[in-house]
Amino acid sequence: MIVSRRRHLVSSSYLINGETIKSVTTKKDLGVTLCHDLCFNLHMENTVQSAFRVLGFIMRTLRPTHDIDSHILLFQSLVLSKLIYASVVWMPFTADKISQIESVQASFCRRLFAKLNGFYPAYPNQIAHTTLREQRGNCSTGSQRPAWYVRRLQTGSSPDFELIGAHEG
Repeated sequence: MIVSRRRHLVSSSYLINGETIKSVTTKKDLGVTLCHDLCFNLHMENTVQSAFRVLGFIMRTLRPTHDIDSHILLFQSLVLSKLIYASVVWMPFTADKISQIESVQASFCRRLFAKLNGFYPAYPNQIAHTTLREQRGNCSTGSQRPAWYVRRLQTGSSPDFELIGAHEG
């Protein structure tokens, strides 16, 4: 894969032991899909689709039960974990991508409201729930947290190093 922000990539072929290496436009590494232009749009779309599929499975499976705690626990462990995994790397910063990801949690809240009350809310936007941005804490989607975190890891001044006993020296 050739990584570049150019619209028209220079076509070249690479050989190893006389065999041509096939060129690809996307590569999945550690569960994160990276495109040749360094954008994560495909990864975000796949993640949201997968989260909606799992959410649908949870709601169909738990349809006969009225245990709300089970719904919330399964949502947090199976759906939110998909949405949050490696989000420091692919964190969206445009409003449309943020709302696309937040729509999964909003759908869950609407469905849970309907399960509790027997009807969907008249104004679904007024259901009180914390957004994924609020759950991440002070780190807003446009913040520089990933940059300073990586910088601290590079300089060895991260508290994570102290937890595992890794020190420079």
